[in-house]
Amino acid sequence: MNAATTSSMIITSRLEKALYDNGLDIVTRDGDWSVGASTQCDLRVRLVACEVGGFLVVIDERDPVQVDTYLEMYNLIAPAFRASYTGA
Repeated sequence: MNAATTSSMIITSRLEKALYDNGLDIVTRDGDWSVGASTQCDLRVRLVACEVGGFLVVIDERDPVQVDTYLEMYNLIAPAFRASYTGA
């Protein structure tokens, strides 16, 4: 999915916090994308803010999901981490 993206220090910090808060303890940057991985399980999450508002969330290289709020972002990442961590 090609989406115009934007990043600022504040948005980048919030995206990285979302990754850390959800158990992803290895956080890096790839252009505008914040990328999280875990030392506890096999999970990779990519986050980016869209220019027109909202965010794209990519979990384990699946198709991007667009969400409007940080809460929606957390509601996608947290269950993915739990399922990956427990092997479900």
